[in-house]
Order: sequence, then structure tokens, then C-alpha cells
Amino acid sequence: MEAPAPELGLVKKVKVAGLSAAEVDRARTTYGSNDLPAAEVDSFWDKLQENFDDPLIRILVLALAVTMVLAGLGYADYREGIGIAVAVFLATFVATYSEFKNEASFQELQEKASRIKCMVFRSGELVEVEIADVVVGDSVLLQAGNRVPADGFIVDGAVEVVQASLTGESDPITKKTVPEGYTPDGTPTDELMAGNHHAFRGSLVDSGEAIMLVSHVGVETVFGKLSVEISSIEEREAPLTIKLAALADGVANVGYIGATFIAVSFLFKQFVMDNGYSLSATIAYASNWQIALHDVVTSIILAIIVVVVAVPEGLPMMIAIVLSLNMRKLLADQVLVRRLLGIETAGCMNMLFSDKTGTITYGVFQPKLLISGSASFETFAQVPEGLSEVLALALRESSSAIVSSNGEDIVGGNSSDRALLRFLSRNALLDYSGFRVEREDAILFSSVHKFSAAQIAFSEDDADGLLTSSLGPLSSSGAFFDPAPASAAAGAFAAISLYKGAAELVLSKCSSYHDENTGAVVPLKRRAISSVLSSVDELSARGYRFIAVATSSSPLAAARVEKPSGGSSLELPGDLTLVGVIGMTDEIRPESPEAMRVAEEGGIHVIMVTGDRAETAAAIAQQVGLLPPGEGLESVLTSSDMARMSDDELAARLPTLRVVARALPTDKSRLVALGQRGSGVVGMTGDGANDTSALKAADVSFAIGDGAEIAKEASDIVILDSNFASIIRAALYGRTIFKSIRKFANYQSIINLLWINLIMDTLAALAFGGEPALPRYMREAPISRDTAIISPYMWSSILWNGIGIALYSIFFLTSDMVHDLFDRAYVSPYAPEAGFHDDGSAFNDDVAQVETSEELAHQGGTVFLTAFFCFFVFLCGWNALGVRTKRLNIFEGVTKNIGFVIVVPLIFIVQVVFTLFGGSFLRTVPLDSHEWWLLIAATFLVVPWDILRKILLRLVPGGKLKDD
Repeated sequence: MEAPAPELGLVKKVKVAGLSAAEVDRARTTYGSNDLPAAEVDSFWDKLQENFDDPLIRILVLALAVTMVLAGLGYADYREGIGIAVAVFLATFVATYSEFKNEASFQELQEKASRIKCMVFRSGELVEVEIADVVVGDSVLLQAGNRVPADGFIVDGAVEVVQASLTGESDPITKKTVPEGYTPDGTPTDELMAGNHHAFRGSLVDSGEAIMLVSHVGVETVFGKLSVEISSIEEREAPLTIKLAALADGVANVGYIGATFIAVSFLFKQFVMDNGYSLSATIAYASNWQIALHDVVTSIILAIIVVVVAVPEGLPMMIAIVLSLNMRKLLADQVLVRRLLGIETAGCMNMLFSDKTGTITYGVFQPKLLISGSASFETFAQVPEGLSEVLALALRESSSAIVSSNGEDIVGGNSSDRALLRFLSRNALLDYSGFRVEREDAILFSSVHKFSAAQIAFSEDDADGLLTSSLGPLSSSGAFFDPAPASAAAGAFAAISLYKGAAELVLSKCSSYHDENTGAVVPLKRRAISSVLSSVDELSARGYRFIAVATSSSPLAAARVEKPSGGSSLELPGDLTLVGVIGMTDEIRPESPEAMRVAEEGGIHVIMVTGDRAETAAAIAQQVGLLPPGEGLESVLTSSDMARMSDDELAARLPTLRVVARALPTDKSRLVALGQRGSGVVGMTGDGANDTSALKAADVSFAIGDGAEIAKEASDIVILDSNFASIIRAALYGRTIFKSIRKFANYQSIINLLWINLIMDTLAALAFGGEPALPRYMREAPISRDTAIISPYMWSSILWNGIGIALYSIFFLTSDMVHDLFDRAYVSPYAPEAGFHDDGSAFNDDVAQVETSEELAHQGGTVFLTAFFCFFVFLCGWNALGVRTKRLNIFEGVTKNIGFVIVVPLIFIVQVVFTLFGGSFLRTVPLDSHEWWLLIAATFLVVPWDILRKILLRLVPGGKLKDD
């Protein structure tokens, strides 16, 4: 579609033919498309396959295969194999679906955000095309607010661009027309970026207007090469993966030991004990090879069954459910988790490198005061009229920002321009004494020369008004000079130059200042300059940033100095008149100090990385509590400081390092690598393309919500609100998840039965997965990379409760008293004529086909076996209360987890329902209400049994437990 041409600017001044349709096709064929390769996104089946790489899932699959083989041989029930298969399916499918759905949502957002359009000249017309349609040789119109769509060089006009997405530098850089006859050469990319003629894909046009000739597209752009590079960076293994692998090895080892013991014990019983411990009888028994082989095969089968039983079928499924539940909770807290394991890894993080601007601070500068030649003012209303008019003129006419017609909104320009205009009152923004001016010339800001300037001209009437009210008579002020011929021909009467720049630089060139009361130009003494600089230094140490504003009676040509070797450079003239120095601050987010305190208390060593000068960075660090008040620069390093240090020296400084100032993009990757030495778990925040390598290398990476798309692609977690406090919330949820996993592992390890693992563990996973993220978790040390899932405390619970439940179960099975409680006849509702006598013999056998009395006597009775099955499951249900908290009050905080309150009773309800209707599949019969209440009451004894363990632990020196 053809876009309307702007009313002013290059489009009106120049006529660019651009490429024809045929030339566009030829350029695309020769040099390629401007499309970037889509990020490699795993399909649902790829992600499902990855989940089968989980060590526990592999053990389950092996157990499934063995169980089905044994079932085929008649040594196992095929239904057990089906149960394991269902557990495997649920565990892998839930995790895969959650991660795939979140990734799909993220990619959809990214795809929408990448639909950027730009203005190019084609066949003599200015048209709007999508960024993917740009080709080498296109002439692209760049205007304020545009994203540069490809790499190229300026052929007409000038713009200020912010290359933060590539270099991390937020200061605008001037890009202007290349010299006549320019042809691209082999100049290194970093030099071109710092130079004044080339613009690069991903940069933001801050101000100005220019036409860029495209030289590189797609993967040949700097941005494109970064996109390809990050896909090849190897990621470190997640801590949870390491812990699960260790747990799987532990489970396998325990299973092997148990299996060996069972096999050897069985063979010892068959060969030795059953033969009266007689050596000759044992030899004779073994000589019958058919019987001996049968016993050996049986012992092997028993061993395999033990290994299968040892596998915690429910744990992988529980982990998937817990991660998915907490992923949704975090999204409500403005934290988008792109990789499931990223949440738990955040809980292990013990070192975090965090950006300052926009994360710890808002990233919006607020003007706080004006320092003039002999006074200071906190608001514009306090500035005397004489100086206020000069100040309004200087700030308004030297700014590239635009003020709305109602004076309420300030848009465009860079952040400093907008901040300076916010110092003015609404009336001053709209009308400073009605002066009408014309800008004749301008110098854009550059980090090289560190100032900007504008030359403006007045009509005669406006000049008279300004001279009378602010600057004094023309003859005595000396503030003006003759306007340019074109302006003079249009009626301009006088001109003046306006300068803005670094306070130290501008003040060094000031020989006079505008009097606060009259605005007249008066001499500025060296003592006054020293006083202003002293105030600047003092306030810089409190986090202030300063920009000086001055006028000059010389045209801007005086700032363009010809070099003896040819060319020119920009330097401030030596006749500046100081208007004032404006101090501004980047407001700290109110949540940052508390979040910093929580991080420190939680053992997370935060290092702030910023491009600010060391004094300003240290001041911000003190304000948020990262540095103690009054501390010097002992815990601060600049990029140049680090460059002079070896890796070993810098690694030794990391434990005491708090701030990295004047940081370069390359510093981040080095810091991450050094922080990961040993078992450190390192987090990194980033918002630009230059951060991608560090983000990929970090154990857990946080992309800022309003940052570059390529940074988000490289991250594990996206902080949607760009808030430092949200990063700490992610760490809190990570710790909560690990505790939930531990509670579940404790719960499951005590009673490992397929029915409990498959059905009850699904409910238990929902219960433990809903555990609240308690603030006290952030008072603990971070979870080490090599911390085992099963802790010493958990071993005490597993052994104590495991032994207790085993003894209680043996008592249930062997006690005549218990047998008598459940010794009754069962009448099937489907066969009203049938039943059992008290001795177990069936009456009316023609109607009811059931077990014989001998079978019932051997089995202990169907009612009794059903009761024992329910007894075992109810023990498991009550045990959930004990493992949920380390505190004696088992109901402490339970109301904060509504899921737990619902699920635990549901475990009992599900067991009752399945027992009533399980029939032959579960080999159960219904129990009456008296028996149900008896079982519920009897199994509750596991709760005081576990409380006794907790009391005994508290009696052991150092055994008092402060938190869950």
C-alpha cells in the first residue's frame, strides 16, 4: 500500500526513484530475504520425547516392559502394567502440554510483535512494506519512532538512533549522510556502530529524518547474526534435572540391593532351610536341575518385581503438575515462564546479575532542581522571571521532543529531552512570552562529543520582547548574532545558539551566566564554577544525573573545528553563557528496596550492572539497600577495572562485588561464566540483543518485558512488568516448588503401592502443588545445585513412619482381634439368594459362584482383605498431614492451600467409591458404615506417631526446625 508522504522533511525535499519490482525480485534472489530464521520451536511430539529422557520415566518404561513380559508368562497381573502405562502417560503428557501451550502463546506474541512495517521508495513512490519485504538496495525512510529494518548507511538527512538492543547503550548516536562518493569497505562492524553513517537493524530512531540505503538483510545483518549465534550456545543442565537423575540412581541402587537380598533369601530358603540345613540334602536338591532351574527363575522374577515396586510411579507426574500449577500462578504475578524447569532453577539461584535501568528503577528521569550561576531552585515556579524565560527558551528550542497542544504530554526525543521539558511549567511549555523562533542549524548528541546544540533565529518583534524582558538591550547583552541569510530574508532579526551537555564539559567552557533576576549576561567567576561543580559531585553521589544548559553569541559553525589532517570535529566554543545545570533522578521502584532485602536474606547475592558512572551507581545501590549507607566504592568495579583483572582475580572479587558500573555488553557473559564456577547457580537479566549470549549461558535467565524480542527468545522467564521484585517472586516460587516436591517424595516413599501411586498420588500432587509461597522460604539459603531431593529430615520421616506403618500393618494382618472385627458374611446385591456362612463356606452355591471355604481361610476373608486395603490407603491419606509441615501443628497454614483442604478428604472419598464399585477389578467388596468409621479412626494414629518423631527431633541438639 502507498503511504502518505509527511508534510515536512526529506520526502518533500528529495525525489528518490527506489527499486523497480524487477530489481526487488533480483535483489531478493541475489542477496536473500530480510526474514530471520524462525526460532527453533520443538513440536509437541519433540517435547514429549524430551520428557521421556527423564531418568525416572525411563525406569518406569523399563518397569512397564518387564511387568508386561511377566504378565505374559503368568507371573504378574496385566492390570499392573496398565497402571504403570497410565502413570507414564499422565506424567509426560501433563508436562508436555503445559510447556507446549505456554511456548505457543509466547511465539504468538512474538510473531505479532515482529510484524513491523517500514517506508521504502519503490518505482518513484513512497510505499509501506513489511520488514520481511525489504531487500538490499532499498531506500528506506527513517523517522522518529521507527525501528531500523535492515543494516545500511545514510544517504540523505540525519537521525539520532538508540542502539541499546545491540550494544546496551541507551544514549542516542547521530547518524548522518555519508561523504559523496562513499562505497562500503571492510571497516569492522564495531567501528561502524560507533561511527556516524551506518544504521543497524533493531536500532530505534530517536529523532530526525533520513534516507538509508540497505546494504545487508536477514541473517547477514548484525542482528541476524546474533539470532543465529544464540541458537548454537549450549545450555547448562538444570539443577532439578541433576537432582532427579541422582534420585533415579538412588532408587535403582536401593531396588538392586533389595532385589538381590530377596533373590538370595529365596534361594537360601529353597536350597538350605527347606532341606533342614543339611549339606547332603542341599546337594541332592540342587542335583535335580529342573527343580533348581525353576527356583532360580522364580528368584529372578521376585527380584525384578522388587525393582519394579521400588519405582516411584507418581513422582514424575507430580513434578509435572506442580510445575504447571505454579506456572499459572506466576503468570498472574506478571512472570511468564517459557521453560518449566526455569521456575525451580530460580529457587536454586545464589547469584543474580541485574540491570538497573527499568528493573530496579523505572527508567524514567525526573527533574529535581536547577543550579544557576549563584542560586538553586527545586521547581520551575521558584525560578525568577528573568531566568525562567531564558530557561524555557533554551530547553524548548533545543529539544527534539514534542509537546502536545494542551501541554500535558511530551513525546519523541530522548529520555533526557523529555525529562528537561518536564521541569518547565505547563504555561512555559505552551507559550514562553509568545516568542516565535526558527531553528537554523543543529548538532545532534553523540556519546563521543557529549553535547547537542541548536541555532535559532527571531523576528524583530520577538527579539525586542526577549531582549527587554530577559536578556537586556541588544547592545549590552552581546547574546545575539546576525541570523543566517535565508532567515534574515524571511524577516529574522537576531539569532542565538543553545547548548546542552555533560555538566563538567559545559561548565568548563562557560565565562558568564544569565542573571537569575534579569536574565542579563554577567561574568561567571571561577569560584562560582567550583561551587556549582561541587554541588554536582555531591548530588551525583546521591544518584543524580546532571545536564548543563548554556547559550552562545557565536553561530554553531564555531563548534565545528577543522582538523589539519582534513575533516572536522565537534568541540564546545569557549564563550558559553550558563543558563543552569538541571539535576534529575531515575526514580527507584518502591518495591526494589524490600525485594533487595528479601534477596539478601534469602542468600541471593545481587550484583547490579549498569552503564552509569561509579558514583551514581553506588548511590542508587545504597538507596535500594544493596550497599550500606556511606560506603565508598570498595564494592564497585567499572568495566575498565574488570578488564585489568584476570579471571581468577575477578572471580575472587565476586563474593564482595555489588555494583558493576560503566558496564559493556561483553562483561555480562564473563561475569556469568565466573559466577558458575563450582556449584553456583547464576541468574541474569537482560533486555537487548547484546545480552543474549549471557542469557543463554546463565542457569536461569530473565528477559525484561519491554526488551528486545531476541532477548526474550533466549530467556527462561520473561518479567512482563520489568520489575526487580517479580524476579524475587520467581525465586520464591522456585523454592516453594522444590519444597512441594520434597513433601510429595516424603509422602510417597513411605507407602509405595501402585494403586496409591497412580490414583492417590494424582490427588496428592494437586494438594502439594497448591502449597502457598510463604515469605519465610526467602529467609533460607538457596538450594544448592547438588542438594539431594531426599534430605536427612526426610529420611527420618521415611524410616520412622515406614517402620511404624509396616509394624501397624503386620499387627492388622496377624491380630485375631482385628480379624474378628471384619469377620462377617458378605451378600452380593446382585445375588440376593447367595451368601457366606461365618466359617466361610458358601450356601446356595448354584446361585453364588464364589471362593471355597478353603480359599477364604487361606486368604483371610474377602471383607478382611478389603478392610486391609482401605486401612493401607487411609494410612497414606493421614500421612499427608504429617509430611506437609515440619511443625507440630499439622494444620498450620493449611487454609492457605485450599487445594489441600479439598484433596485430602477427596482421597478418602475416592477410596470409598472405588471400593464400593471396584468389584472384581480391584477384588474388593463393600464395607458397612461401622467398618468405615473404624478404619478412619484406627488409621489416624499415624498422625500422633509422626508428631512424636518431631518432638524427639527437637530434643536432639540442633534439631529444632524453624521452617518447612
